Amino acid sequence: MKINFTFSKIVCALALLTMVFFSCGRSTYNSQLVQVDSLLSATQYEQADSLLKQCDPSNYSTRDRAYHALLRTQCDYKNYIVATTDSAINFAVDYFAKSGDKEKYTRSLIYQGCANEELGNLEKAVECYHKADDVADNKDLANKAFAKMRLGLLYQSQFFGSKKLSVEKYAEALRLFEEIGDKHYAIICLNEIGCLYKSDSGKEDSAIWYMDKAIKLATENNEPFYVYDILVNKALYYLNTKKEYQKSKYNALLSIKVNENNLPMPYIILARIYALEGKSDSARYYMSTCPPVTNYVDSVSFYMSLSEICKAEGDREGYWKYDKQSEIIADSIMHNSLNDRLRAVERKYDTQQAELENAKLSLELRNTLLTLAAIVIGALALLLLVLRYRHRLREKENEYELLKADLNTSLVSLENMKSTVAQLESGHDNSNNTELKNILEEQIGAVHQLMKWSYELDSDTFVKKFNSLMTMPSGKEQESFWNNLHTITNELHDNVLTRAQEAAGGTLRDDEINYLALYCCGFSRSVIMTCMHYKSLGTVSNKKIQIAQKLNVPNLDEFLKSESPDQLL
Repeated sequence: MKINFTFSKIVCALALLTMVFFSCGRSTYNSQLVQVDSLLSATQYEQADSLLKQCDPSNYSTRDRAYHALLRTQCDYKNYIVATTDSAINFAVDYFAKSGDKEKYTRSLIYQGCANEELGNLEKAVECYHKADDVADNKDLANKAFAKMRLGLLYQSQFFGSKKLSVEKYAEALRLFEEIGDKHYAIICLNEIGCLYKSDSGKEDSAIWYMDKAIKLATENNEPFYVYDILVNKALYYLNTKKEYQKSKYNALLSIKVNENNLPMPYIILARIYALEGKSDSARYYMSTCPPVTNYVDSVSFYMSLSEICKAEGDREGYWKYDKQSEIIADSIMHNSLNDRLRAVERKYDTQQAELENAKLSLELRNTLLTLAAIVIGALALLLLVLRYRHRLREKENEYELLKADLNTSLVSLENMKSTVAQLESGHDNSNNTELKNILEEQIGAVHQLMKWSYELDSDTFVKKFNSLMTMPSGKEQESFWNNLHTITNELHDNVLTRAQEAAGGTLRDDEINYLALYCCGFSRSVIMTCMHYKSLGTVSNKKIQIAQKLNVPNLDEFLKSESPDQLL
């Protein structure tokens, strides 16, 4: 009992898991769309169209919108509404190609082919039908057969189409339709194969066999229209091709019995047969009882029969009159048929032209954007150059003004040093005082010369003169300049350079001693930058910080303040 109870629990659990699995895997399309699909399957095309118009795909999920696009295209095709675009069905194909719903993917490909066929894109239509045939598996024989039949119809409809290929595709489709028991489409395939064979020399017997089989199947399936249509085809075949008037008459009479729509063709055929047999009275009878002719194809046969009746009655004028009318209508039909084919080609050409125009516009837009981008980049580059030039001008102007200001500062410093040297000379006996006075006089003269140039020369020339005059000479002259400057600095600031080297523990380099001498003598940053060959004022500031760090003081001013004023005298 325990084992049986455990086994039953396992079975129940497996059953539950199976139900959950299939429940999760089942597709749940919009119920209204499913109902439309059912109506289409039941050939209730007008009802399907009416219900589909009530649907609002704007609130649908992507899957239902794709399903709606498929049903819309299929419904339009079944209701003989000619496609003007393939955008909707393309959306359905793209979605179902990735959705895993192979049946709807196959069906979408088929109706994508139908839409492209109506648009004149025949190569695309063939590609769609072939792909649908390949995609459909053995569980979806209905769509597979329909794709093959569409290929047959497409090949057959072309003026220079391959009739052999048409027959092959119809035969493949027929086998599948018979396998799944779809008599409706099997009748269509049988009838089309028979029509193709009846115009093929040596295949006449096969043509009659296929048409007789189609009549039998249409009778069993209660489709009188197809019975009528095939009987008329047989009657025309025996009349025009075989010249067997009795067999033609027999099939025409049978077609009248199933002629529910009261179509004129059987009466026209019988009238012509009796006229050819010389029985004009019987011919006139069937012409008088003939229903109204409503299409151009029947009109050709109608006037041909009247022509034959006039001929049988010896009315040559009537014969030529009606014969000419039948020719004119036949030529018109051929002309319109060719125009339809040309329009199909034109539609295809227009589509290609539109694609080329779109590609051309895209390329032109891309080139325009690139040109605009190049212009914008060029304008920005020019703007940057202008701004940089203006910035450089401002820098030069600032440099000019700064140098002029430095001249005044330097002149004050030199005058102060001259006054200090004079005090030293009066209070101390120092042989260097005369030389110091000469050096200071020379420097003061140089500053006066620069100040004169600052008013006489333009800014660029003045800056060049300033740099040339203030730049240290090379060789012995440069060494003499620094030695003199060191002497002045030590004299005026109580051996400040010697004390600084001692405070730095002997780590000050020659350029740092030179910098310190210039700084102690009160020269501005611009003069120091020029004398020291620095590239920027920032270097002057950095060097000042480095020297202060070596002297272990917050800044150089603190080091100089540590001197006693008494030491200067």
